[in-house]
Amino acid sequence: MKSKQDIQLELLQELDEICSKNGLKYIFTGNNSFNAYINHTIKNNYDYVSVAMTLGDINRFCAIVENKNNPNRYVEGMFNNPKYLPVYVSYGNENTTNYHMISLNNNIHHGIHIRIYPIIPAYTLDDEKIEIMDSKLIKEDKLRRFLNKKVVNKKYLPIKAGFSLLDAAYDISGFRKKYPDKIFNRIFIDR
Repeated sequence: MKSKQDIQLELLQELDEICSKNGLKYIFTGNNSFNAYINHTIKNNYDYVSVAMTLGDINRFCAIVENKNNPNRYVEGMFNNPKYLPVYVSYGNENTTNYHMISLNNNIHHGIHIRIYPIIPAYTLDDEKIEIMDSKLIKEDKLRRFLNKKVVNKKYLPIKAGFSLLDAAYDISGFRKKYPDKIFNRIFIDR
């Protein structure tokens, strides 16, 4: 039986193969990815392994994975799941399960995965800090996080109904579908 770390290593190797064949570039982020590269292992009890790419390369990577028609692999992000909250894209193994029991989420896939973060500019060439999110995007991000809360206790059924009503209004308004474009076009480096 494969461990979580074995599957994450396998996913990193596949990511490297796809990137090498298609001219995509990525960098390691965090100790786990770098350790996987140097020592071909991931330490036990680490939840995630991550890399970073430009937004254009992430989009091309996702298109390649989706077009391969491999039922064992998935990519998930705001682009294909409007209720997905993180800015990273998950590349994972569909035949595994990795639930976060404390923080329930609205992800479609719950397999063991690696994270692919888009690269965010922090400073200009003149060494000035770049303001990434304006107040409107911050408020919308807070609203999205609020609407993604799960209410499972039956005694809070009226609160759950209120969440559902607000969530439906947010869907109808069209803001949920526009949010990823606003974030991606404003924040991330395309190439």
